[in-house]
Amino acid sequence: MYVKEASGWTVNYIGRDYLGSITHVMDQTGVVRQELSYDPWGRLRDPLTQALFELDKRLTLVLGDRGYTGHEPLWAKLPTKEELKAYYRKLLKYMRANTSIIGFLFS
Repeated sequence: MYVKEASGWTVNYIGRDYLGSITHVMDQTGVVRQELSYDPWGRLRDPLTQALFELDKRLTLVLGDRGYTGHEPLWAKLPTKEELKAYYRKLLKYMRANTSIIGFLFS
C-alpha cells in the first residue's frame, strides 16, 4: 500500500489475520511500524501484555481508518454518517443504521 508522508510516498506492507483485521504494518525493509491486537469482541489490546485499551482512548493507527475485521472503527462514539453496517466496540456487536426512525420521542 502506498502512503503519502511528509518526505513523499512510501510503500507499506499489511499483515492480516483470518478475519481480515490488520495485525501488522511493515515498511519496505520489513521493519514493523505498528502491531495491533484485538480480543474476540474487537476491542484493541496491547499486543505484548494483552491488556485492553480504554474505550475512550483514541489510538493513532498508521493506516488511519481500518480496524477489527477491516471495518472502520467508530472509537466508542455513535456514527455521524450512515454506513451499511458498523461495529460498535461499546456494545460489542455489529449494528445497522435504522433510517425509518424519525425521532426517539415518536417511536
